Amino acid sequence: MKKTSHQILYDTAKNLFFRFGLKRVSVDEICKKALVSKMTFYRNFNNKEHVAVTILNDFLNESFQKYKDIMSDNTSFSKKVENLILNDKDYVEQLGTEFISDVYNHKNDIFSDLLKKSDTIFKREINKDFIQAQKNGDLRKNTPVDFYLNMMDSIKEKISDNELKKLYADEKDMIMDLTNFFFYGIMAK
Repeated sequence: MKKTSHQILYDTAKNLFFRFGLKRVSVDEICKKALVSKMTFYRNFNNKEHVAVTILNDFLNESFQKYKDIMSDNTSFSKKVENLILNDKDYVEQLGTEFISDVYNHKNDIFSDLLKKSDTIFKREINKDFIQAQKNGDLRKNTPVDFYLNMMDSIKEKISDNELKKLYADEKDMIMDLTNFFFYGIMAK
């Protein structure tokens, strides 16, 4: 099946954004790599932020579905956590730290609005799953679930911490350490 110009532009922009970040990629570069004219680009997308938001939205929806699939799997809670961490690692490698950083630090409210909306949906689902995990004895019963959600927010903030970034040669390693720290603390796994 032949790809539409919309799909070609989407795939090309996604590849370039995930590889180089949003800031370092121009509409001209997307068009050149996709072998389409700028007119074709603007018939499909308003600007590069529009295509980036579309890509990010699809990515967040896919990520949410993957989370639900992992949590509905018939395995132990600790195995689910392990699968979530592996899944996060795959997503971080796929997205690229430049794109993640550019989206979180972009001045356009559409990215922050999309991330807030996605975060609200995720938190609702995580809240439900963590309450169930407490009932099953997989998480500490005396710790409020909101504490876990608050700590997750703190970890997200750490992703933008420039002093912490200096400790790592590769930001992906930092993100994975933060994820592992959240779930396992300082104990060797």
